[in-house]
Amino acid sequence: TVQPTFDAPDAGPTGKTLTFTLTVTDDDELVSTDTVDIVVQKVPPQADAGSDQSVNEFDTVTLDASGSDGVGLSYQWTQTSGPEVVLSGDQDIQPFFAAPVVGPSGEILTFELTVTDDDGLESTDAVDIAVKIRPQADAGPDQSVDEFDIVTLDGSGSIAASGLSYAWEQVIIADESGVKLSNADTATPSFSAPDVGAAGETLTFQMTVTDDDGLED
Repeated sequence: TVQPTFDAPDAGPTGKTLTFTLTVTDDDELVSTDTVDIVVQKVPPQADAGSDQSVNEFDTVTLDASGSDGVGLSYQWTQTSGPEVVLSGDQDIQPFFAAPVVGPSGEILTFELTVTDDDGLESTDAVDIAVKIRPQADAGPDQSVDEFDIVTLDGSGSIAASGLSYAWEQVIIADESGVKLSNADTATPSFSAPDVGAAGETLTFQMTVTDDDGLED
């Protein structure tokens, strides 16, 4: 036919050149020939290091190379940036690690995946893991006040990666020393110091902070 077709064969690691000869014959039996070369290249493997992730400190993070494509693949993971972590297996399809402690601004950990097929051809891909700080509550320094003073608690030293809500409560109440907090859902609630005996009283307050991911401290 004018346009025959075929399936390209396995080319091996170096590729193959297929040569075809065309012979055409007219009604008078006159003949002409020509040739064409078809270069078949080996299809390299396709590395897929998975989607970027956003995690929190101490989370168990799993990398995922299962989306890679090729025949007889082997895997090699290498960390290229960020605080160094220990992978469960740097030649595994899905290695895991514990997210490290990071500062308030967080850290980006980058991992490069190299896949090698059974012909020795390679492909690489990279994935970023954004590690966010867990919320850290800071209820402020202890205070010494007088009866009837207006006392302001201070949780403004608390930190989180994004968003922070506050919940204060009095956790140790002795005798008549229970107080009513104003704005207990803010960083700086206040109360009026109660009337106490000659020995005074110690009031204890607990603050819980929660970030946008629902993590608490």
